[in-house]
Amino acid sequence: MVASLSAGVFPMLLFIATFLGFINSLCFAQSTIHLGNETDRMALLTFKEKINDPNEVLSSWNNTLHFCMWSGVTCSRRHPQRVQTLHLTDQSLRGPLSPHIGNLSFLKTINLSGNNLEGSIPQEISRLFRLQNLSLFNNSFVGEIPNNLTQCLQLRIIDFLGNDLVGKIPMAIVPLSKLYRLRLRGNRLSGHIPPSLGNLSSLVFLNLMNNRLDRSIPEELGQLVKLQYLVINGNECSGKIPYTLYNLSLIRVFGVGVNSLYGRLPLELGLFFPNLEGLYVSQNKFTGPIPVSLGNASGLVILELGENNFSGSLPMSIGCLKGLEYPWASYNRLVSERDEEFTFITSLTNCTVLKRLRLTQNKFSGILPNSIANLCTQLSEMHLGENQISGAIPP
Repeated sequence: MVASLSAGVFPMLLFIATFLGFINSLCFAQSTIHLGNETDRMALLTFKEKINDPNEVLSSWNNTLHFCMWSGVTCSRRHPQRVQTLHLTDQSLRGPLSPHIGNLSFLKTINLSGNNLEGSIPQEISRLFRLQNLSLFNNSFVGEIPNNLTQCLQLRIIDFLGNDLVGKIPMAIVPLSKLYRLRLRGNRLSGHIPPSLGNLSSLVFLNLMNNRLDRSIPEELGQLVKLQYLVINGNECSGKIPYTLYNLSLIRVFGVGVNSLYGRLPLELGLFFPNLEGLYVSQNKFTGPIPVSLGNASGLVILELGENNFSGSLPMSIGCLKGLEYPWASYNRLVSERDEEFTFITSLTNCTVLKRLRLTQNKFSGILPNSIANLCTQLSEMHLGENQISGAIPP
């Protein structure tokens, strides 16, 4: 009798213990979720506290709505009720970016571009180890780029274009092997371009335009075999273009204008860059001929060669570029192919979308051919002044 009773009691006690354990685990899980919810909600409210919001885009950030329904906030499907995206662009938001943004530990995207945010970029962003997109372009951020982004190993995009950042490009960017877009254009960054940027093996877009970067362009950038956009215009770089850069066969935009570079462009340039759409080498100290091979870059749209010391004639092959919109070769030492007639003009009649033609202050000579009347009807500007062109203007 006693043995029979014991046999019935022990399974019951085991069931009760298991059930209570399950209830305890469930309560712990619920409290953990609630804690996560409260952390994210408070981080967002702290962000809002310091922001001047003239368009009242943050008016939905209140207790009547769950924060996953707030304007500009998207929560994760995989981790419900944890903030995954903060997207508030072009809303005239003004004020500092709260360091509490580092508490939104499930964030993958921060896009606050096109506002008037100010102050420094919080170092606490480094705690967001899931972060993939950090877009803060066209704001008024000051100070230096955070130097501890090495913990954000998932970063694909860093876009700080159009702020007022100073200091050097930090080494913290170098370990970010998944980074494919780095835009630092339009700041006040100084120092040299770190050779270690050549280790960013996934990089497709590199835009360092309009800063105060100096010294030579590192040859290590030639290791970026996926690079399509290389823009270093408007800095203080000197020396020659490293020959390693001509290994970047996927290049679509190659911009090194407005620096102090010198040397010659390789004759095979159009073969090295067959996908070229924009070539910006103006306002440097380049010499020698303009490569005939540019005619091989059939997608070329913008060709900026002005304010250098290029000599020889303009290649007739440029006239094969049917998508060419803007050739600029003013302020060089270019001459006509044949003295009696300015034949390069005739070759441009094949450029069916030509919009602007600037060839001012060279050594072009001869008469203007009647074919000038056949230039594209979209042409809005034609600058041929300060040359040695003679004869009558074709009626």
